[in-house]
Amino acid sequence: MNYGNTLGGPAAAKARAWSDYVDRRVNYVQERLARLAPSQRPRTYYIRGPDALTTHGKEQNISWLGEMAGADMVVRRSSARNIAKVSIEQIMLWNPEVIFVGRQYSPDIVLKDPRWRHITAVTNGRVHVIPDGVFFWDGGSEGILLLQFLAQKLHPELFPDLDMRRETMDYYKNFYGYPMRPDEADLLLSGRGPDGQRHNSMNN
Repeated sequence: MNYGNTLGGPAAAKARAWSDYVDRRVNYVQERLARLAPSQRPRTYYIRGPDALTTHGKEQNISWLGEMAGADMVVRRSSARNIAKVSIEQIMLWNPEVIFVGRQYSPDIVLKDPRWRHITAVTNGRVHVIPDGVFFWDGGSEGILLLQFLAQKLHPELFPDLDMRRETMDYYKNFYGYPMRPDEADLLLSGRGPDGQRHNSMNN
């Protein structure tokens, strides 16, 4: 809101609309998860990249969003902060049930590494890639889309009516003024870039 008020004019109205949207969607997710028991929160690990043992610490956006989405973010059991390295031994102890791969890195950094083959998320096919849009979803205004994406992946039975394609298309139209096509939304939500590939050329 402060940015919008500083810029004034249409920016102030758009900032209010964005804030209202965030409040509505946070409430939507939280209401669906209100009766979730601690034992129903899957142990979840986020890969920040460029390698599978680099994550974001417990005070970063992704940790808060994950908890809000119904995850037990395993990194919160550690002292890790900011961009952090963990050991494969620590991963084995945590044994995450769900893994999210962010920043346009390939899930192959887990799926093709034999050290991960007995991790529950791998054996159960619950390694998911996170979409990225105008910026990385773990660190930008599209984090409200990430919250909904995480919640549906973590608890699909609680969000059968959540249409992430429609949410994404509406978000881009309302806040970026871009009329995203359904095929573009599908590409984005599958974790791929406009070229149909998933790669981080900056290796950041």
